[in-house]
Formats: sequence, C-alpha cells, structure tokens
Amino acid sequence: MSVFRTLNEMLKEINSDISGSLTYPNAQMFELAELQTKDERTFPVINTGNQNGYKISLNDSYALQCYHRLIDSETETDPSGGKGASPFQMRIMTIRNVWLGNTKKLPAKTYETNEEIKNNVYRYIPKILSSKELVRTINDNVNKREILAEEFEGTDLNFLSLDVIAFYIDYQIRQFIRC
Repeated sequence: MSVFRTLNEMLKEINSDISGSLTYPNAQMFELAELQTKDERTFPVINTGNQNGYKISLNDSYALQCYHRLIDSETETDPSGGKGASPFQMRIMTIRNVWLGNTKKLPAKTYETNEEIKNNVYRYIPKILSSKELVRTINDNVNKREILAEEFEGTDLNFLSLDVIAFYIDYQIRQFIRC
C-alpha cells in the first residue's frame, strides 16, 4: 500500500473544503476531468468507470459545477536536500479548477458577478492538505468567452448571456515524495 494519496483523493478533499465553506446551494463538484474531442467539438469528460464517461455541459440543472483538469505534472529532485542518501523529491501537479454555472439558478440573495463568485471560491481553496501535500494558487481567469472557447472548442458561443458563470483557478499541488 502506498503512503501517498492519489490525485483524485486530494481533489475530493479540496472539493470538500470548498463546498463546505461556500454558501451557494446546488453546486456539483467533480474531481478529475479530461478534454475530449468528438465531431470537431471539445468538451470536458469525467471518468465514471464506464466507456462513455460523464460529459460536462453548459446546460445543466446545477447552479454551479466545477471540475479539475491536470495541466502538467513534474518531479523535482534536490540531491543536496533530504535525509541520508535519499535526495529530496517533490511531485508538482499543476491543475486547473474550472467553474461553470448560471446566476439565474442561484438564489436572488446570492446573486453575484463572475469575479465575485471566483473570489469566494479562491478564498476557500486549502493551502495544506497534509504534512506531505501543499497547495499553491498560481493564476486565475474570469474571461467567460476565452474559458468556454478552450473548454468547449468548436461549440457556437453566440448564445452567451450575462447570466453565464465561467472562470478558472490554476493551482499546484506539491506532494513530497521523499525527504
């Protein structure tokens, strides 16, 4: 048994921390998604263990939905660090946390702008998951058209309204492998 948690286990904890702190009802939280292309259209898909997966769409019944996409993964080694003959090693996973939704599906008292909703989520991303896992936010974007063009490439975005919520927060999970 590995002493290191899987990425999905860490994403579940991040989702739990965020959803436990947000005041928005009816938010659907997913773990790892991948962008898939079919018939020249790109869309995020969640692995559900079957051959089809779950396709994320803009026309969902949830006020908010989020998923995480692995952007990059690398391992850093510092031969001068660590204990004894074992060099210090850290796995660094860069992840994009994408949020989609519709302000019309939020209760009137929580109606906020795309930027305000992003700031609320940003505030609740944990900094430490365990003694071996740190989280560092590195970037964000609230440009709806830009985000949707990347996540749903090939889809007609002329229908976009002011009610659409789309933003992302990029962060890194730094997992100590050996010290």
